[in-house]
Amino acid sequence: MNKQLVNFAVLCIQRKLKSAPHSVDTVKGIHAFWISWEEPIPPEATTLEALERLEREGVMERVALDTQELWMMRKASSRAE
Repeated sequence: MNKQLVNFAVLCIQRKLKSAPHSVDTVKGIHAFWISWEEPIPPEATTLEALERLEREGVMERVALDTQELWMMRKASSRAE
């Protein structure tokens, strides 16, 4: 995995959350709309790796809803746990 692209995705996700902290989306939606990729657009796995890093850092959380997995900023109370 290209670490520079993952780092870029992390920064874009953090920027989106700063401007719209209640944003919720799927990996596909985050990959398509939250990150301003240049051509050639990397695979969605790049965005997933960025999200998983942010999850490990306590910034993001994922929630299963039916067959979808949604990503959102972790609530402050969840970060302290």
